[in-house]
Amino acid sequence: MLQTSAAIENQIIPVANDFLGRPVRDLTFVAFDTETTGRHPIVSRVLEISAIKFKGTGEVLETRTQLINPEQSIPADVIAIHGITQSMVAQSPNYREVIPAFVNWMSSLQGGICDPNNMPVLVAHNALFDVGFLQVALSRMGLAMPQNAVLDTLHLSRKLIRDSQNHKLKTLVEHLGFESDTYHRAEADSLHVMRLFLHMIRQLGNKCTLRDLIDESGAIFFQDPITVIHDHASARDPRVRTIGDAISSGSDMQIHYRGFGIKDRRITPLSVMLSGRKYYLSAYCHAVNSERTFRVDRIGNIELLEQAGKGN
Repeated sequence: MLQTSAAIENQIIPVANDFLGRPVRDLTFVAFDTETTGRHPIVSRVLEISAIKFKGTGEVLETRTQLINPEQSIPADVIAIHGITQSMVAQSPNYREVIPAFVNWMSSLQGGICDPNNMPVLVAHNALFDVGFLQVALSRMGLAMPQNAVLDTLHLSRKLIRDSQNHKLKTLVEHLGFESDTYHRAEADSLHVMRLFLHMIRQLGNKCTLRDLIDESGAIFFQDPITVIHDHASARDPRVRTIGDAISSGSDMQIHYRGFGIKDRRITPLSVMLSGRKYYLSAYCHAVNSERTFRVDRIGNIELLEQAGKGN
């Protein structure tokens, strides 16, 4: 997923070559971070997203932060990391209401202008994690991926800050002497990412270009991480074909699930997704009254029920 400037110049990636040669001080950047209910972007959800839009000179243009109702439970060990509880997000909008508009704001200049020759460059620490969650959310809604380059301050810091004990964001912030007592909240970590990034580009000097940054550590680009399956009959897993029958007929299913939590569930199937070689089922689970994602290979018995219940 990491791309070099040579790959971009060979038009593998839709970024204009003259854009690569522009000085960093003339570009707009967006430092962003997400907090989530877990580590897997298909079965977990975004809880909080924050981003800071700023110039390469360090001028901050705008900051946005939003809590998101994940429509699923937040594990206790995850709450212990970021401190976001169920009650804090209970009245917040869901990802369908937040992420499309938020990503559109992140990926465009002020005024919502989307110009492939002059778009913000996104910046995150361990960017594959945050990008992965946004990709899945956009794919679930059938929306197009942004074309912005994403720079990873984790990779960049390994090249430019070699004397740090490690390259975790908290360690780097403390190593560089930035004032902070808050970590693992989206707005605080976005600020840490921006400060870290500005520190590193100052090291590279006023003549530093986007091409120079990509040559140092590569760039990440959004891509469709999942495929929504419409032709269930041709799927290699017979369970997908059965699920397709239920979706087509509007039937509920009773399933036995070999996973965490409740084993026997009545569900209303919504869609089947393919990621890598694994199938995932998005369904409304009547046991918890909200949408859940199930790995199809962990579904045992499937019983089709005559009448569908409440869907989502």
